[in-house]
Amino acid sequence: MDIFKPVFKLLLILAVLIVVGFFGYREYLVVKVANLVDNDFKALFRQYTIGSKAVDCRDQFNGLGPETGSDIYQLRFIDKRNYVTEVLCGGLPSKAITIRSISLPSFVTHNAVGTGFIANNEDSSEMVGFDVFGESKVKWQNQVLTQLPFLKKGFYLIKNKYQLDKETNLNPAQALNNEVGPKTTCAGNGFTCCNPVTSLGQGQLKTNVFDCIDSCYLACKPRPVILAFNASGDFDPYKRTVTLIGNQAVSFSVVVDNQNLDIAGVEVDFGDGQNAKLSGEGPFEISHNYVCNQAQCKFIAHAKATTAEGISSYDSSVAKVTVIVQR
Repeated sequence: MDIFKPVFKLLLILAVLIVVGFFGYREYLVVKVANLVDNDFKALFRQYTIGSKAVDCRDQFNGLGPETGSDIYQLRFIDKRNYVTEVLCGGLPSKAITIRSISLPSFVTHNAVGTGFIANNEDSSEMVGFDVFGESKVKWQNQVLTQLPFLKKGFYLIKNKYQLDKETNLNPAQALNNEVGPKTTCAGNGFTCCNPVTSLGQGQLKTNVFDCIDSCYLACKPRPVILAFNASGDFDPYKRTVTLIGNQAVSFSVVVDNQNLDIAGVEVDFGDGQNAKLSGEGPFEISHNYVCNQAQCKFIAHAKATTAEGISSYDSSVAKVTVIVQR
């Protein structure tokens, strides 16, 4: 049994060394990224002060357009891993000249604080946040990092005229509301474009972005999807209409993709003031009798799936059927 003691001791020492190694590598990444971005910004600032891209910008306008000096030199994140240094000729994003494209080292991501830095002589509160060991695109690495949250470390770079200062003790909520910096994509803000049909935006909504201005959220949460909502009889799947002659019943079928969520139920609103709640995994079928006391009546039926957390499916055209009843 004594042999287990040195083996256990050896394993313990090895585990300590591994943890120390992770922490040491984390601090190395913090310094490396801070120096990388700072050096790129300083180089950009030097180009701004001498107007190094003025000739190129005049070429962009074919010798016409804004006067030299109106160009904007900026360091802008385009997603969580990549940024560019560029000049906007005449201040126009459509006339951008890329100076340099850079990727952050592995295990480092730009978080949801800031978009980059503009090179000028103004005092401002521009800042960008970073996470070390925060997330990874590699699935197994992400699973490991999720189980070891104590390894994660966040830090910020704050503009100080021609250089960037590193800070680790900022209030995350205060930093998150910082709106100063270049306008960029949703991903460049550290946010995510949520597909409204398959996901529900969570947290803050960003609208000052180049893309998905109505669905750029801090995070996206899966939602159930109505794959099919059809009717029997004279149903037109393209116009999403069904025509009934006289007061008669129509059968509806509903197919739901639960996206691995716990579905509490499916509700069918028939559009005439009545509805039905269905439970189970589906597919679902239900009949309803429409009554019309006029020459023609029109009803719009809706299908909606809801999770146990109260997240509902998107009210898309696929989830609707127009019922036309003729006497």
